[in-house]
Amino acid sequence: MFRSFYSFASSALVAAACLSSVPANAIELCETRFRTLCTSNCYTYSGPIVEGTVECDKLNFVITQDAFSAPPADPMLQCDRTSQGYACEAWPQGEQISYDWYGDDNTAIVTDIVNPFRHFSCNAGTISVVVTGPGGGTSIASKTLAACN
Repeated sequence: MFRSFYSFASSALVAAACLSSVPANAIELCETRFRTLCTSNCYTYSGPIVEGTVECDKLNFVITQDAFSAPPADPMLQCDRTSQGYACEAWPQGEQISYDWYGDDNTAIVTDIVNPFRHFSCNAGTISVVVTGPGGGTSIASKTLAACN
């Protein structure tokens, strides 16, 4: 119970820190939601709220407390173009979540890691990430990365 509360509290502090680092006029557009889906044997994870204004998308978070056996909800990939390809981030994120990354031909790139960040080359094609909760429940997100010009 203490670890779940600690994880929940630390996620809330991270979200609050993100919100406090933006201009005052943007804060009123941003929000942090808390969603509790269980009362015991839970784990905590966070992810962006996908609906909202463009100015605030990366600052809207939902912090979820879910059953240990449940898969992480609302998986997604956010990828940004870099000088060497793409930098991608998998969501949701939490202390007890792991990530399995797959390439265009469904071959494993790296599995069972706790790091939600991964870099890809300009010719990566479609990538996928399997997000796994502590009880083994999984959810999948995929994204097609455009070739770099």
